[in-house]
Amino acid sequence: MKKHRILSIMLSAVLLLSMVTVTTGAAAQTAPVTVSWIYWDNFETTVDLTSQQLGATLNRFNESQQDVKVEYIPVSGSTDYYTKLNALAAADQLPDIVSTSGGGKMKTYVDAGKYIDLTPYIDADPAWKDSFTDGIFSLCEFNGGIYGVPLNFAASCVFYNTELFAQVGAKVPTTWTEFKEACQLLKDAGIIPVALSGRDSWCIAVLSAYISNRLGGNEPFDAIVAGGGDWNNECFVKSGEMLRELYDLGYFQETCLGDGYDNAMSYVKSGEAAMLVMGSWAIGSLEAEDSEVKGKMGVFTFPAIEGGLGDPNMWLAKTDNVAISYSAKDPDACIKFIKALTDETSQKATAEIAGKIPVTNVSIDISIAPPEFGFLSDCMKSATGVFNFYDESLGSRIGDEYNNTMAAILAGTTTSADAFAALQEYTLNNR
Repeated sequence: MKKHRILSIMLSAVLLLSMVTVTTGAAAQTAPVTVSWIYWDNFETTVDLTSQQLGATLNRFNESQQDVKVEYIPVSGSTDYYTKLNALAAADQLPDIVSTSGGGKMKTYVDAGKYIDLTPYIDADPAWKDSFTDGIFSLCEFNGGIYGVPLNFAASCVFYNTELFAQVGAKVPTTWTEFKEACQLLKDAGIIPVALSGRDSWCIAVLSAYISNRLGGNEPFDAIVAGGGDWNNECFVKSGEMLRELYDLGYFQETCLGDGYDNAMSYVKSGEAAMLVMGSWAIGSLEAEDSEVKGKMGVFTFPAIEGGLGDPNMWLAKTDNVAISYSAKDPDACIKFIKALTDETSQKATAEIAGKIPVTNVSIDISIAPPEFGFLSDCMKSATGVFNFYDESLGSRIGDEYNNTMAAILAGTTTSADAFAALQEYTLNNR
C-alpha cells in the first residue's frame, strides 16, 4: 500500500530544450527557451527558508544556462494559490511548471488531462531516476504513470518552545491528557498554548486529522478514500468535538478564527505562543532572520489518545512536487530545470538550510542544519508508518469540504455530529 512505500521514503531520508533560431543578416543567434513556473510564495519578499532556497536554485539555474530561462509566477499563500491555479486550469492558461501537492489533489488535474506523464523523461535518465529515495514518487503515480517530481518530504509534528515549557514546568506530552495539562499550565501563565489559523482551514485539518487518526487509526479514512466508509464514524465526530473543546478551553489565541497561517506563525516566532501543530515546512519560518525563537524550539510526536485505536507512531506526511502542464511547449526545457531543483546542491540546501527532508540519496550534515531538523529526525526513527493529508488524499472538491467542515466546527456554527452528517451527504453526491 502507498503508506508503506512512503514510510520507506521517510526512513531512508532520515538515515540519511529545444532551441529557437533568430537570424539577423548573415549571423545566426539562438534565443533561450522561456519556461514559466508558478509557486505559492514570493521569492523576492519571503522570509521562509524553503522558499529562499528554491529562489536561490532558480537564480543559479538562470545564471548558468544559455538555452533555458525560467520565469516564476508568485502567489502568496496556499489558499490563494489553489484558487489561482484552478482559475488558470479552467481557462487553459496553466504555466509550464506547476507546484502542486500530491495524492487526490494532483489526481484531479491528471484526470482532467492538465498534466503530462513524466515517466518517459524520468526513465530516459537512469542516473537521475536512481538518485531518488525508494518510493518517493508514490503520491505522484496514477494509472501507471508518474505525473509529478517531488522536491522535498514533509512530516507534521508538534513544535514547542522549550523555554516556555520550562518556565511553567510543563513536560513534553506523550498522551492527550498530558497535552491538555501542558496547555492549562501555559494558559494559566498568560501564554498562548497553541497557535492556530482558523482562516486557512487546511491548518485546522492538520490538527484534526491527527486527532481522528489517533482515535480510529487508518482504516476509517482509507475506506472513504477508497469510495466507501462513513464520515459519521465516531473517530471523525469525536475529533471535531475534541477540537472545539480546545477552543472552548481557551487553548488557542483569541483571534484564531480570523488568523491566517502567517498570523498564527507570528505568535510562535515572537514567543507569545508555545506550540504549533504543523508540517516540517514550518522550520523554514521558525529559523528565519525575523524569528525570535531560533534555538528555542523543540519537536515532539503528536500524542497518543487514551482508548484510541490509532498507532501513536503514525505520522502525517506529504511531498511538495512540481508537474508539467499539458500546454507546455517544451517539456525538455522544463525537465532541465526540474533536475536543477533536485540536484545535489539543491537537495543538500533543502535539509541543511531549510530543514526539510530531501527526496534524493544525498549526504546531509545534520550539524549545520536547523536544529529542528535533527529533532524531527530523532522523533521519526520510531515511526511505524505515515498517512497523507486528508484534503490532498480526497482531492480538491471533497478535500476542501472536509477543511471547511472543520472550520465550521471550530467556529461553533454547527455541531460536530451535524457537520459530519452533512459532509457524508456531500461526499456521496460529489464522488
